Amino acid sequence: MAITVEEAGELLKNEYANAPSGEKGPYLILFGIKYADDLAHLSLSRVIREAGLHPTANVQIRHGMKLTKYVQMTTPKFKKSTPIGFIGAGAVGGSLAVALSAAGYPVAAVASRRSESARKFAGRLTDCAVQPDAQGVADRADFVFITAPDDAIAPICDSLRWRDGQGVAHCSGAASVEPLASAAAQGAAVGALHPLQAFTSVEEGAKNIPGTTFGIEAPPELKDYLETMARDIGGNPIFLRPEDKVLYHVSGVLMGNLLAVLASVAASMWRKFGHERSEGIRALTPMMAAAARNLDANGVPGGVAGPYPRGDVGTIRKHLEALKADAPEYLPLYCELALAGLPFAVEKGALSQERSDEIKALVESFQGGATET
Repeated sequence: MAITVEEAGELLKNEYANAPSGEKGPYLILFGIKYADDLAHLSLSRVIREAGLHPTANVQIRHGMKLTKYVQMTTPKFKKSTPIGFIGAGAVGGSLAVALSAAGYPVAAVASRRSESARKFAGRLTDCAVQPDAQGVADRADFVFITAPDDAIAPICDSLRWRDGQGVAHCSGAASVEPLASAAAQGAAVGALHPLQAFTSVEEGAKNIPGTTFGIEAPPELKDYLETMARDIGGNPIFLRPEDKVLYHVSGVLMGNLLAVLASVAASMWRKFGHERSEGIRALTPMMAAAARNLDANGVPGGVAGPYPRGDVGTIRKHLEALKADAPEYLPLYCELALAGLPFAVEKGALSQERSDEIKALVESFQGGATET
């Protein structure tokens, strides 16, 4: 299927952004080689504008297009028709499988420690066979996702026989491909595809995948396959180095898991003034959605709002005094978040450094439950 100018521009933008520093030029040439047939029917200048690149990129891309007659492009080992298997039938694996199946990828096999989970997993898909054990998935599928808890990935991988040329990936955000070392030693290509999303159920998880960022760590033979897979299910693929993954995952945990904890704390506070926590959640989740829209539209620090950027010392003092008197268990959390947010308020230009220092001193005076002196 032919690609549009907009699609080609997006491909170029991402490939250029992910090119190593100092190798941007060669990557433009490679882009010309790789997509020569598609680009021949498009306005290259428009593609370059869509990608936000300088018009001089035209020269290198056209050079690559001319080189195609000297370059033999190999057929990728992994493609959309490659049979996929899942070891693990939880919310992450189930959501990913549903999205892949809807996008036309054949999910052929699943195994789980709990047979009922595997049957539910397969029941959501077409032609997915429940296997009696993980080895059955490894034997049946040419590409296997291990969607188990992080600490279980290496033991599962080490326990299985893999084939030369097979593909194996996990979905951990913090782990490198090291837990898959035993598969690589047997000739498999190994990688990682992590959806930066909070998953609580398959039904909601599959709905939330479009627009989700996917962190990818992969060798050349898997890179295009995983990138295309992420795009086909509506995701935004980015490429990560092994040493980057833990901080990348911390950012996701702060925004996903710990944001949910923060919302739970805020809703629990409603019990302090005679209302149910469920009422608090109903009242506060629209604020979370609005905050997300503001950040998406205005970025950081533009999307930061509230009494701290306004420098409203009187309101802040009331918050601190009320927490100390009526909800002291939440006071340390409030103080830490307030202090972490002050630099963004200053960066926004809404709060002077002098006012920020005044607020900082006030908040610090309440830390540890101490009263202001």
